[in-house]
Amino acid sequence: MSGTQKLLSEEMDTAITPHESSTIFKTRNVITLLLLTGLMQVYALRVILSVSIISIAKEFKYDNATTGLLSSAFFIGYMPLQIPAGWAAGIFGGHKLMLAAVLIPSAITAMIPPAAGSIPAFIALRILTGVFESAAYPSVHALGAKWSPKEERASFVGATWSGAYIGTAITLPITGALIAQWGWPSAFYCFAVLGVVWSAFWWFLGASSPEVHPSITAEERAFIIETRGNGGNKNDVIPWINLFTSLPVLAVVVAHTTHNWLFYTMLTWMPSYLNQVLGFDVENSGAVSVMPYLACFACSMLSGVIADKLTKSGMKVERVRKVMQFSGEMTAGIALGIAGYINNNIPLVIFLLVLSTGASGLSMAGYACNHLDIAPQFAGITLGMTNTMATLPGIIAPILVGDLVAPPHNDIRHWQEAFLIASGISTFGFLFFFVFAKGEPLQGLIVVAPSIEKEEEEREDVHLVTR
Repeated sequence: MSGTQKLLSEEMDTAITPHESSTIFKTRNVITLLLLTGLMQVYALRVILSVSIISIAKEFKYDNATTGLLSSAFFIGYMPLQIPAGWAAGIFGGHKLMLAAVLIPSAITAMIPPAAGSIPAFIALRILTGVFESAAYPSVHALGAKWSPKEERASFVGATWSGAYIGTAITLPITGALIAQWGWPSAFYCFAVLGVVWSAFWWFLGASSPEVHPSITAEERAFIIETRGNGGNKNDVIPWINLFTSLPVLAVVVAHTTHNWLFYTMLTWMPSYLNQVLGFDVENSGAVSVMPYLACFACSMLSGVIADKLTKSGMKVERVRKVMQFSGEMTAGIALGIAGYINNNIPLVIFLLVLSTGASGLSMAGYACNHLDIAPQFAGITLGMTNTMATLPGIIAPILVGDLVAPPHNDIRHWQEAFLIASGISTFGFLFFFVFAKGEPLQGLIVVAPSIEKEEEEREDVHLVTR
């Protein structure tokens, strides 16, 4: 037994207790908060262009085709690298990869204002932003496998993923205010600086695992190691065939993809529906634009708390995941379907549309944390798999809905069809998840690694202990 392993063994023998200290000042809570704010930053860098593109196009006289290409360039770099990013998180550690996923895109974002006059340079920078941001979600899940006890997984995922929603909700009005006061370049510089600040906090306060964190208490380290299960080692042999052929993994892929179809349909087309069909002035009602993201943030946070309480009460993990998936996806689908048939009560329609978007956040305690249940050793890779497919609805759904409701077919009947299609896809995703999803590590995805691999992993980030 190595000296490091002996030390950890002694700490576990002497420090672990049946019930850990109830204080909220735990290292894993700091990690969760940092990842929440990290995803806020990731989404801020992603969405500032959607607000500033009008000013940029006006200044450089870009046509609609160019602005559309600039808006989609991010996904060209983002989508193909999800699985490699998950693999890299296992090799280099979630700490280093998450740092790269925030710091490098922040630096790239600062380069955009001086390069915006060149279309090829602008497109290249947005593609590179997507390339490096592709590591964010796989890193979060790889870190979750190391840092979250089994009974806290839903809270970890619900809290961290909520950063995307609150990040978007905050970025939209702040970007608009910065542009109005100091011009569009100020938004890019501002969020670039925030990314550097976050990276400094993450470098000094974060770590790939409790084993290598410099200031975690012995009690908390032992508690996490004892209760998290196998979080994986960098030299684990990846069972690629089993990962791609497992029905429970496919269930998460389908659920993630169908969830995003409904979510992107809502967020892309809700303003147009309210304006074109109901005659509601969305542009002069900023609260309506932000409310869906705030609702999704609240429900995402709430979902983890509810799910973990159900798990601690004795309910099987598989059942908890399916209950939360049902609560999120079916509520979202039904609310959206009903909204399409109400055209004489704008406040009620807005409520239903916000309810649909918000309720979908409850599924963060469903499919979104199921990667950590069924394949904790390869959570980064499975997240990369599901996020690859789940990016497609962000590209396809807005186009298909746009074709369906394009003039002269932008009447209530065609909007109803668009909403019913999204509801039907969401329902299919839930049913597939309900039938095939599991709640425990799958035998075909469990790898038993020699102890020397653990020692190598501990040495990998040893600088964290002494920094």
